[in-house]
Amino acid sequence: MDVPVIHLTPERADELIQAASKGAHTLTSLKAASDQLDSAQEVWHLGDDDAITIHTHLEASAYDTWNVAGVLPGQGELQDEWVVVGGHYDHLGHGYTGSRTPGDDRVHPGADDNASGIGTVLVLADKMSKLASQDSEPRRSLLFVGFSGEEAGLHGSSHFIAEAPIDLDATNLMLNLDMMGRIQGDTVALTGTGTAVEFDEMLPRLVEPTGMTVRTTASGLGPSDHSNFYRAEVPVLFFFTGLHDDYHTPEDVAWRVNPEGTAKVINLCVQILNEAVHRTQPFTYAESTSDTPPRRTGASVRLGVMPSYTNTDQPGVLLDGVSEGTSASDAGLLAGDIITAWDGEPIEGGSDLMKHLRGASPGDRVVLRIVREGNEMDVEVELKGR
Repeated sequence: MDVPVIHLTPERADELIQAASKGAHTLTSLKAASDQLDSAQEVWHLGDDDAITIHTHLEASAYDTWNVAGVLPGQGELQDEWVVVGGHYDHLGHGYTGSRTPGDDRVHPGADDNASGIGTVLVLADKMSKLASQDSEPRRSLLFVGFSGEEAGLHGSSHFIAEAPIDLDATNLMLNLDMMGRIQGDTVALTGTGTAVEFDEMLPRLVEPTGMTVRTTASGLGPSDHSNFYRAEVPVLFFFTGLHDDYHTPEDVAWRVNPEGTAKVINLCVQILNEAVHRTQPFTYAESTSDTPPRRTGASVRLGVMPSYTNTDQPGVLLDGVSEGTSASDAGLLAGDIITAWDGEPIEGGSDLMKHLRGASPGDRVVLRIVREGNEMDVEVELKGR
């Protein structure tokens, strides 16, 4: 409500009362009067010379963190081009963000999310290094990255893109490994299959000999680090073995991970990387946001937007992307729009937007106030079910 708030210690409150009442009252005397149900009220005005100065210090909660990376240099005419293999190494600690058991101060081990993904990155680094030691063919350089800040909003990969240590225009592929430890049978999810023209031919050819079942999603967007690379027009592939009840809880422990299943995915990743580093021509980037995997929100409707987590200094929700075929795209929302109100109620940030989404039902029509290129406008949105 934009109302200044002051929280006083009893000692400071007593000083203020005595100064304002010219010594006639103290905090103790006023309390005694109220205890006796004395309804008499007095109003005191400080004089012009009795200025009160309030000193405040505001400090945003923040953590220092780092991305960690290693390079396997390429060779020949392809050595100045890149393939990125990444996964996030941060998790929830004692539940500082995103915990599905709020108020639970136990350690959230994050064995599947995402120790399994970082383990996969390290194994791939080892395997690709051994292959490279016996390879005389031209080969792209490989960058293996552990991203931080993913759980708090894809911050590590966002920073990587903004301050890229490699030439993103010369980056052929980003392979993302997030939650690789809970494969059921031989089925794995693969997102981003529509982000390069050549994937339609390459992926079936490489997957078929493995005997695995791969559930594909064309979109390059989704709730993990590959989304930031896709928005930088880098083809992406994101392997994921599925959600489970232990996700973002203290029960995501090591003994529940299926390493044998992860090994099957790793072998497929080696085949993909081996082709990506050796192919003569780079992959051809293709825009694809259809069937974007939704985040788990607890809502029965889906708006279909990718909020930015970097827009923290002003009210509203800045959109980094809009998925095809969703309520947002049907209504004409665009990346770069800022949602500031929902049916006239202010939207200060993502939590406000999620509150409204959780209270909505499929078929509801709402009016979103947005800011686009500095201009305010109202957009009617018909909400679709998830």
